[in-house]
Amino acid sequence: MTTKTKIIVLTLFAFAISFNVKSQNFTLPEGYEAYKDYDGKEQRVDGDFDGDSLNDLAIVCSTKNGENIVVVYLASKFLIDQSYWSFPWHYYNNKLSFKNNVLNIESDDSYDYIVLKLKYYSNLKNLKLIGFSRKYYLRHPTTLVGSNSINLNTNEYSVNGGPNKKININTITLSDIEKHFEFLREVGGVFN
Repeated sequence: MTTKTKIIVLTLFAFAISFNVKSQNFTLPEGYEAYKDYDGKEQRVDGDFDGDSLNDLAIVCSTKNGENIVVVYLASKFLIDQSYWSFPWHYYNNKLSFKNNVLNIESDDSYDYIVLKLKYYSNLKNLKLIGFSRKYYLRHPTTLVGSNSINLNTNEYSVNGGPNKKININTITLSDIEKHFEFLREVGGVFN
């Protein structure tokens, strides 16, 4: 086979894989359906989260009882063993985005705002939590209780926009993120 023929075959193969993955139908967890906002739109984002040129997906799903979860699929992992990561998400107004290789999951429920920032690390073969922030308000009257912001790459946090302080946090990935939510929400003590 000539070099030109090899290039053509490899290009066609890569295109076929790309086409198949972009049209990939990820199977939602049993008992869940895609959660839709007030406009009937799914709360989801598609993108190449792990840098392998395949289209991945993060989506908010819900049961008929209104229990929400966030499900994250990496296409290459899903194609091999149909697996995904998921964690409970008790919010209904969400924005999911993928920019600069960072998956952002934001809630906006009028009184409790949470932002998760996740980035894929090949040595972990997983998405790592690199940022967490929270703003919490009382409802009647609407009053800011406090805010915290945590940079998990530098192990620093700030409270109510104040100076950064050091904190010791182990690596948190999608595999164990659920176990850390309570701790992350309380960092800085403003929500106790």
